[in-house]
Amino acid sequence: MRYAIRVDDFILATYDTPEEAYHAAMFGYDESAVFHEVVAITPLEEEIRKSQEKVSVYIKRELELVSALMEIKRELAWGDAEYAVSKANCHIDNILKELCGGGVNQ
Repeated sequence: MRYAIRVDDFILATYDTPEEAYHAAMFGYDESAVFHEVVAITPLEEEIRKSQEKVSVYIKRELELVSALMEIKRELAWGDAEYAVSKANCHIDNILKELCGGGVNQ
């Protein structure tokens, strides 16, 4: 059995013993003044937590890519036309490669 600290139904971290979880919860409360609940978790809950972390990473990267596309749009609007188009094409190619699972050229 694994143990976790949870805040608002979101598992923040998991531990091997209830003592470790308790100490982490106390530290978390001291730092944030938010109550951290210590709970026993099942393997399914552990998998859900790991999946949530992966989704969070993908969402963050998606936002970074959208930001990169917006930067390209600004370059095209204000830069030297030939240079801006060349640079924008390079950025777009890299983003498309990443979205398709390939590497990125720098």
